[in-house]
Order: sequence, then structure tokens, then C-alpha cells
Amino acid sequence: MNRLLTLDKVTKTFPVRDSLLTVFKDISLELKDGEFLAVTGVSGIGKSTLLHLVGLLDTPSSGKIQLNDTLYISLKPEEASRFRNREIGFVFQFHHLLPEFTVLENVAMPFLIGGGNRDEAKERAGEILGIMGLSDRLGHFPSMLSGGEQQRTAIARALINEPKLLLMDEPTGNLDPRTGHMVMDHLDSLRKKRKYSCIIATHNMKIAARCDRIFPMSGNGENHAGEILR
Repeated sequence: MNRLLTLDKVTKTFPVRDSLLTVFKDISLELKDGEFLAVTGVSGIGKSTLLHLVGLLDTPSSGKIQLNDTLYISLKPEEASRFRNREIGFVFQFHHLLPEFTVLENVAMPFLIGGGNRDEAKERAGEILGIMGLSDRLGHFPSMLSGGEQQRTAIARALINEPKLLLMDEPTGNLDPRTGHMVMDHLDSLRKKRKYSCIIATHNMKIAARCDRIFPMSGNGENHAGEILR
């Protein structure tokens, strides 16, 4: 498999009063095309921060991040925004669906924001929602869905633009174990039909075990990342 993502000695610090808080230091890893990677560790260790850096929602204090041939540091703010919309999808613990729009409209929205045609947006949204087992929920509003259905809708929305990389931050953390594994089943099904890579930040080792590899983050003072397992 070809290399999709590279992190080279990535460090993130935040100013705290008269000093700097180091969230993590010198993280280096690679993600291959089509690979699922679980980032594990206790709450507060820096998993979400790492995803924010990979997803161009924040910038590293030092080090380099590259997705395919694009080096993040070379992107201007407006270029980063377009690149993020086109190449990266996000799923968070809380689905952040817009309550006044239907399931179909929520999923179609990123494609429309990117300048896509309305008819094609509906077609794409309907197709991916079908793969996620939600064909009978297209006209429903988020409040009419179960927690698992809401999260599957959020996953469909994140993948509507067919991004190369999907980032998931505790996607099953707000679900019961059975529903969480059902969501992962749908991710596996979608993975067989559409090639994409995924980084899942989770403290749930049963969910992590379903990925191709595990990257454990451990902390002592500077929160150095652990080694990739498997």
C-alpha cells in the first residue's frame, strides 16, 4: 500500500501563564492508503489535539505533516480550508447534526458547500446513507433518530466528498457497546465499497482492536507518544 499520511517529529505546546505546556513531543508516524489506525490513551493525553493537527484545524508547534504530496505548512489559510473540505472528513463523539435539516440534507451539505450540484448532492447522499443502512431515514430530522443512527449519519456526511482520510474522535464514546460495534460494522462495510483511510481516537480497546494498527499515546510529563503496535 502507498503511504498516505506522514507525521515527522510533530510537537504541540500551549502557552500557560509564563511557561509552555507540552501536550506531546516528537510524534512520528505513517498511515498507508486504505489503512485504519487507532490512537489510544486516557482522556487528556492529546488524542483530540493530534486529530486537530492532522485535520488542519490547528497547527503544530514544530514538525511536519504531509498528506499525499501536500505539505501542510505550505498551505495558505484559504488553501487549507479548501483542502480540508476536499480531502479530509471529520466525525466527533457528538454528531453535530443540524436539527432543522433532514438526514439527507445534513449529509448533502458538505458537497454543496464545496460547490457541488444539488441533484448530484442528493444522489450521493442517498447512496452513502443506503450503505450505512439509513435508506428509510432520508426525510427524518436528527431528533427522530437513535444515537447510533445519528452517528452513522455523521459518518455519511463526513464521507460525502469522498475524502482520502477520515478522522474520528471517540466516535463510539457516547454509545452503548452494542451500538458502538454496529457503527464499526457499517464502517467496515463502507470500507469495502469505497477506499479510504481512517484514524480513530478512542480509549475503548475493543474498538481499537478492530483497526489494522494501534498507536498508544502515553504520558509522563511531556506526554511522549508510544510505539505503533501490530
